[in-house]
Amino acid sequence: MFQLTVTRRTVLIALASVSLAAVLPAQDPVSRELMKLEDQWGAASMKKDGAGVGKLLSDDFLSFTDKGVVNTKAKIMQEINTDTLQYVSGGNSAYKVKIFGGTGVIIGVWTANSKGAKGTVTHSWAWTDTWMKQADGHWLCIASQSTQTK
Repeated sequence: MFQLTVTRRTVLIALASVSLAAVLPAQDPVSRELMKLEDQWGAASMKKDGAGVGKLLSDDFLSFTDKGVVNTKAKIMQEINTDTLQYVSGGNSAYKVKIFGGTGVIIGVWTANSKGAKGTVTHSWAWTDTWMKQADGHWLCIASQSTQTK
């Protein structure tokens, strides 16, 4: 019985150590870099700059929308270029970042205000992005999923 208790305790301590090492505070340089890249993505989207967003995505990037549509890098760039919303403001919030070696998972909420015939409308999406550090040191988003909340 004593041996079993020691083994369980050792496993629990080991698991706790692994878990704590994977979660980095928002002040961590890698976390800050990924948040900055997410902000660049949002700014480029509001400017309807598909090429700017494309620079942040891997060539084999895939995303899954809340409507069940799978998008590629080319499709995302085209959608951004042809977006008809007239943005007034927008930004990310509620960032949470986890780093696993050269892979980062970041979640957040994108909220944007657009102007239309009926006045200003607020749009909001909760999203999860997976980033991978490339051989040259740059981070590229390899996968994304979003759900419209408003």
